[in-house]
Amino acid sequence: MDFRHLAIDISEHACSIASLKADHFELLDCFLFEEKKDFQYKERLSKALEKLNIGEVEEMTVSWQGEQCTLIPNGIFQAENISDYLQLCYEEKISKQEVDFNRLFSSDMVNVYSIPHWLKSFFVMRYPRVKTLHPYTHLIPALENKWKKNQVFCLIFPERMILMIGQLGKLKFCNNYPCSQVEDVLYYLSFALKQQGIDQEIDILCSLDPLNESIQQTALQEKAKTIELFKQAKWQFEDYFTLKSHQFCV
Repeated sequence: MDFRHLAIDISEHACSIASLKADHFELLDCFLFEEKKDFQYKERLSKALEKLNIGEVEEMTVSWQGEQCTLIPNGIFQAENISDYLQLCYEEKISKQEVDFNRLFSSDMVNVYSIPHWLKSFFVMRYPRVKTLHPYTHLIPALENKWKKNQVFCLIFPERMILMIGQLGKLKFCNNYPCSQVEDVLYYLSFALKQQGIDQEIDILCSLDPLNESIQQTALQEKAKTIELFKQAKWQFEDYFTLKSHQFCV
């Protein structure tokens, strides 16, 4: 089967694969990783890709939903120091083989992140033109024209969440957190909003990964109503926002 754009989101817990073409979106596959050694990841991915019978692909983007990442102003970024940037943030030595970066030209920033070496080699060997990404790389450009006053974006996928806050077209806050239940989501939302001094006129765009069965839309909204900060908040939910946002990187 031929594809215009094949978009893949992958983490240590799960994988989702979609076909993108203009305004058309089609989810092709999504699954949890039951076994988590390098060779087991590759075997499960190989099985999924073989099932799709992939022929010609004009564009392929693979986004690793990893914890370790940081945004660097483009003016001070030096490619030879990419592992040092992460070491400063996470206080651990990270091999250069497992560090990559993407430039965000519209925001004048560089996204530096860790990515498993096995993942890059797995896709590059099969699809030499593949682009490896981190969620910040495609989410920030996708959201730039959505940032209003006190606009919040929350992406929730298995065991982790990404939280961004924008104001009047500019990104003000960006981070990711461990997350396994509704209470985690609301705790980190409250923490970030209070840190930014925001307590009113809050618009929240939320995307829930369907593989994350522990956090559901209804339960999240009902629990939020019990917290003063969120009683007047406006919630909007959009499925597969992160996969759709891959189109901003081609």
